[in-house]
Amino acid sequence: MGWADAQTTYSFLTVGEHTLSASYSGDSNYAASTSPAINMNVSQAQTSFATWGWGTTSASIGQTVTATASLYGSARGVPPTGTITFTDNGTVIGQVSSFVSPGTEVTASLSYTFTTAGNHALTASYSGDANYLAAMTPSSNVLSVSGPFTASAGPITISSPGQPGATTVTLTPNEGFNGSVSLSCSPPAAAAESTCGFGTGTNSSTTLQVNVNGSATTVNFNVTTTAPHQAAALSTWQSSGLAYAVLLGLFAPVFYRRRRILLVLLTAMLLFSQTACGGGGNSSGSGGGSSDKTDPGTSPGTYNFTITASTGSGTTVFSTTTQVSVVVQ
Repeated sequence: MGWADAQTTYSFLTVGEHTLSASYSGDSNYAASTSPAINMNVSQAQTSFATWGWGTTSASIGQTVTATASLYGSARGVPPTGTITFTDNGTVIGQVSSFVSPGTEVTASLSYTFTTAGNHALTASYSGDANYLAAMTPSSNVLSVSGPFTASAGPITISSPGQPGATTVTLTPNEGFNGSVSLSCSPPAAAAESTCGFGTGTNSSTTLQVNVNGSATTVNFNVTTTAPHQAAALSTWQSSGLAYAVLLGLFAPVFYRRRRILLVLLTAMLLFSQTACGGGGNSSGSGGGSSDKTDPGTSPGTYNFTITASTGSGTTVFSTTTQVSVVVQ
């Protein structure tokens, strides 16, 4: 007895249980026949994201971009439907249910405007539908968004303590930014007896308002330092006299008025006598007077001065800091 083998390719387009059987029409030598039925369960297909991203390699605050995500369906089946959800740093920014479908791949697009600077991590998730399982991008697409402007400044080298130094702060607008920028500065605690400011000479100030009108704007930034110098210190005798005066002043309120007046007079006389006795001293401390000591001023070293630049107000405020390296030789 001879036998024949037949096969065909078929794509299931619906989910659920499918009953399969085969039938033979018969011919002049063989009678028609039908195979026993078998059941096959078809489940939802797995999808996967092909690409996803912000559609650009650089962006600034206030700029609108187009986020996209492409999703693969079954090679032979219907394209996915459902919803693709976009998130920025874990916060939902939009959902898309209308896809462009070039074959078995569907693409969702969403316009989005950046309102904050910094790193923005885009992810996308697919809700699934009757034919496809839910899916999510395996990682995020990160884009660094710059502020409305950037601030930069060169280093400063000061030849010795007591000398000043200066550099230029440059404010560069992004996306044609126009607006007012507030500048302020602060020296580090380690840079003793130093100051910083914007401007030149007597017009220097620790704060400054600058108008940026779509092009780079420069501002003078200066630092002053202090040289070592002699500083007078109270002698032991003066210090103790001052302590006695303070104690008398503390207890004075408990006495009657006349006695309080007497105590105040005694305190004034005591302070005068201490000062008179200490006034004849010199750096060697003779006569119980004050002795001088050397104040080092601003010590040689490398310091980072901080410049803060900000614009806007309330929830729209943007602020950035720039470190200026100052070397005191």
